[in-house]
Amino acid sequence: MTSTRARGSRLVETYERIFTLLARVGYGARAAVYVLVAVFALMMTPKSTRGALSELLGHPGGSTLLVVILVGLLCYSMWRFAEAVFDTDGHGRSLKGLVVRAGLLVSCALHLFLALVMFDIVFTLGAFIGDDGGDSGSRTWVARLMAQPAGRGAVVLVGITVLGAGVMHLVKGYRKMYDRFLKIPADKQHWTDPVCRTGLYARGIVFLIIGYLLILSAWSVNPDETQGLEGALDWLLAHTHGRILLGAMGLGLLAFSAYSALQAVFRSINPP
Repeated sequence: MTSTRARGSRLVETYERIFTLLARVGYGARAAVYVLVAVFALMMTPKSTRGALSELLGHPGGSTLLVVILVGLLCYSMWRFAEAVFDTDGHGRSLKGLVVRAGLLVSCALHLFLALVMFDIVFTLGAFIGDDGGDSGSRTWVARLMAQPAGRGAVVLVGITVLGAGVMHLVKGYRKMYDRFLKIPADKQHWTDPVCRTGLYARGIVFLIIGYLLILSAWSVNPDETQGLEGALDWLLAHTHGRILLGAMGLGLLAFSAYSALQAVFRSINPP
């Protein structure tokens, strides 16, 4: 009996170590994606997530790196699913907790879709998003949605949801809500806190811009005005002092990638 319990205990410990490792790999993959997007923003050539990842194919070892990031994004989706369904972080079943868990489930779906897009890039299937590497995918799904009964209202609802996500990122950064799960040693917090806050602010602002452009497209009944990440960065570049704004956003997104990297190292992971 004792040996059976010992084996069971070792199996549980092995499972927890493997699950924790996969979750950390997932955060690392998200950091890699935002590094690429940030670099193109700093180069004043905004790219969508797909566009930034597609650029890797033209470099030595690019396809291998893409496969590694692809696996990492699948790991991240797995972790988000566990957070949402098994409530590994203890958000509970209150209205607030359910909203947070619903957001985690959406994050799971979005990163799973991004993984599929990367699979499309590596194997050149041309099946998931338009081949131009831009925001054609955003315009396509909005056009389809707006063609449905009450589709215009649905697009507005999506836009409002994205705006809400942007506000939550700003609040999370301002209130340091990440402290609950990000266990960074006290002697490092003098530089990690500004990085985490800047990254969350930058991603929040991007979400606010995307939400605004979604609502604008529904208001004008013109899906061509719909823009994703690349469109949001282009929107900044088109304004007065746009190069300065885009450069600042690039630095902010680079900070968000650093925030993701910090999560890969210091985030508390509770396997379900």
